[in-house]
Amino acid sequence: MGPKPSKTARALLKLFCDQAYHEEVEGDLDELFADNYQRLGKRKANWLYWADVFKHFNWFFFTRRRFKLISQKPLDMWSNYFKVAVRNIFKHKGYSALNVMGLGVGMACAMLILLYALHELSYDRFHVNADRIVVAHTKMTGESDESSSAPNAFVPLAIRELPEVETGVRIFNRGSYFPFIVKYKDNVFQEDRLFHTDSTFFKVFSFPLMKGNPQTCLVNPKSIVLTSEMARKYFGEEDPMGKLLRIDNRHDYQVTGVMEDQPQNSHIHFDFLVSWTSFTNSFNLNERWDNASYTSYLLLDENVSATQVEAKIPAIIDRLENPRYTPSFTLHPLTDIHLRGLGGSFGLEAQNELRYLYIFGIIGLLILVIASVNYTNLATARAVHRAREIGMRKVLGAYRFNLFNQFIGESVMVVFMAVVVAILLVMLALPSFNELSGRVFMIADLFQFDLVTSVLLMALLVSTLAGIYPALVLSGFKPLIVLKGSFKSSKGGVFIRRFLVTGQFMISIGLIIGTSVVFNQLDYMQQKELGYNNDNVLMLPLSSSILRNYASFKAEMLKESGVLDLTLTSESPTSLNAGYSIILKDVDVEKEVYVNGVRTDLDFLDAMQIELVAGSFFSELDLKNISRDIEYKDRVFAFVLNEEAVRRFGISPEEAIGKRAHMNGRNGIVRGVVKDFHFASMHEKIQPMSFLPERDFNNVLVRISGQNIENTLSKVQERWRRLAPNVPFEYEFMDDEYNNLYNTEQRLSKLFGTFATLAIFIACFGLFGLIAFVTAQKAREIGVRKVLGASVGQLVLLLNKGFAGLILIAFMLATPVAYLLMSGWLREFEYRTHIGLQPVLLSLLMTVLIAFASTSFQSLRAARANPVDALKEE
Repeated sequence: MGPKPSKTARALLKLFCDQAYHEEVEGDLDELFADNYQRLGKRKANWLYWADVFKHFNWFFFTRRRFKLISQKPLDMWSNYFKVAVRNIFKHKGYSALNVMGLGVGMACAMLILLYALHELSYDRFHVNADRIVVAHTKMTGESDESSSAPNAFVPLAIRELPEVETGVRIFNRGSYFPFIVKYKDNVFQEDRLFHTDSTFFKVFSFPLMKGNPQTCLVNPKSIVLTSEMARKYFGEEDPMGKLLRIDNRHDYQVTGVMEDQPQNSHIHFDFLVSWTSFTNSFNLNERWDNASYTSYLLLDENVSATQVEAKIPAIIDRLENPRYTPSFTLHPLTDIHLRGLGGSFGLEAQNELRYLYIFGIIGLLILVIASVNYTNLATARAVHRAREIGMRKVLGAYRFNLFNQFIGESVMVVFMAVVVAILLVMLALPSFNELSGRVFMIADLFQFDLVTSVLLMALLVSTLAGIYPALVLSGFKPLIVLKGSFKSSKGGVFIRRFLVTGQFMISIGLIIGTSVVFNQLDYMQQKELGYNNDNVLMLPLSSSILRNYASFKAEMLKESGVLDLTLTSESPTSLNAGYSIILKDVDVEKEVYVNGVRTDLDFLDAMQIELVAGSFFSELDLKNISRDIEYKDRVFAFVLNEEAVRRFGISPEEAIGKRAHMNGRNGIVRGVVKDFHFASMHEKIQPMSFLPERDFNNVLVRISGQNIENTLSKVQERWRRLAPNVPFEYEFMDDEYNNLYNTEQRLSKLFGTFATLAIFIACFGLFGLIAFVTAQKAREIGVRKVLGASVGQLVLLLNKGFAGLILIAFMLATPVAYLLMSGWLREFEYRTHIGLQPVLLSLLMTVLIAFASTSFQSLRAARANPVDALKEE
């Protein structure tokens, strides 16, 4: 056989060349190609062949003149297409239902993911000046990572020194680690979303006020703005304006504004805003550089980029009077915060990650591909049943173009029926999807312009891509062969169907492996030894009344059989926000190390079951050495470090004991070293940390037994109310707070599992239809085999073994790809599990069982059929 030109070029020639001259033109071009192949080589011959194909297109195909040749009434022609399409859909109800349901489920998945993606991409874009707002990140001296906050001196300095900065605003959320008690008459609640902020808040952000003046509502001390939800919660039907709210049972704040609740797509969510001038301590009021605990935003002038402003900051910092604290700053656009993990510290809204949006987008696309493949497979598999119809139409004068349009039209109709099914499925699935995604979507969200436009484009794309191959195949049948009754499915068509089925199961197997790996990593993180015991530990906010009577409170609590231990701490071990820098003396090389710090009482180590490696923990003597009777400069602090902090200094735990240390104005010695424990997500490596004996606590940690928890909680609540009647009893379990660190991964695992299940479900729709076609094609063969003594089991095996081979091929191709992708995902965790064989074997077993179940019904039905029915027509 001689050289052959491109099959694609030949197919286009067949489709677009005038049918009256096609065979003659194709023969001439083949001879010309063979000659060019010999003289010029394969590459140039192919280019010339493509050029000749385009020259011989019938360009009337694209013009009105073409329609005149075909029909004087195009509307009648399209009306006929519609009637034929409807007739075929309702004539083959089972086949049509499989197509519509498969595409409908696939498009429903894609719509839900698209709804989620559009929502995530819309974060913070509702602000009028969203493109001009930037958030400041800080890297303090000795610190290795950026903090998504800044010192409180940064914003005032930027406004004074940088002409490109129009204004700025700071937010401080003490409630993230020490909730407030808010009271109005008999309404008393504990609130953790009360922010202190500058009077420029409403100039920077576009949160609408329902009542009050945005220019003045946060100017005066003891001014408070609350959301409409909080207004209803505390005041009911009363007008809250001018009313007084009691905060922490000490100060009265006047309501100066009521604002609408923040939209869901805001990275900041709060219940109360308090004026910055309400601070009574100099620590927050004075401009300081040694504490980066303030989320800071700048509003830039128009046509000014964050990069331009950022480049000017180092020169301003160099002019600071105190050279010891030389923080560096980076500025990030507001609209990047949510999807690039640029926010979330100090209690602001937890952020998403763009890569997870990509993952969900790819999953949605793959499910849509599976659904489209189903349609293509079933349409081409049924080609035999429509062959005579096509042959007759061609004999009566139909051009290939007419037939192509007809089948594309049928595809469009099926897809738009699937869109209706998809919308109904999405409406039904919305509550469950809200729970899975952690968002609150309403049915009205389905009709937003962007989503409707995207769905229509998706429907057109799917109908075109899924329908174009069947349309090309069906419209290309030769009428003479068809009408003689000698038409059979081509080997090429069978190969393509098998290729597409293999692709479907590759996707399904990959999703199962991914789901299993995500679940395993979550289980690993939740079961891994943390270095402390967070089981059955209640976290209670510490009130001043409890602190004053803590000794008696603790003694009474320990009388309860269900209470095992109590301790005080400034922060929960799972969310340490306070940062310090520490310098060790009496070492070969003095260096500064940035540490996370937590203030605890003497019982903390025993209560949390943290192992001491060297030295000792705090004693009563250490508390006396820092009593308030001693001048601050003369106080001697005790520090207890973790192993990682000591490792950063390049010494052993034993060598660290007794070393002099300096930490943010505190002079003292290293008293002990504890074993490393996980006080952050396992995405991150364990960081240096230090315990301090200062008596500035925010939480009571109560360890209870795991038996009769409800009774123990009621006893704790009873004693709490007796000692602190004005403080609501609100608690959280520490292990729940720890698990909340992995909310994103938990949602990912649930979504992965759900969509993997749906992908297999859709693939099995196609497999079900395909096996039905195969059994119909082999009805006579099955009948002959049964007459010759074949058993039902042998016939089922015969029909299924071809699909089993395709699944095996899909498994061999999908496994290495999924393994590489999930290995890359696991590398993002500092502490991670290994993939192993379990996810791989699970994916194979699940796929084989589900595929076998979906094919066996049709196989058994065909194998049990009476052979007489199949053979009597011979």
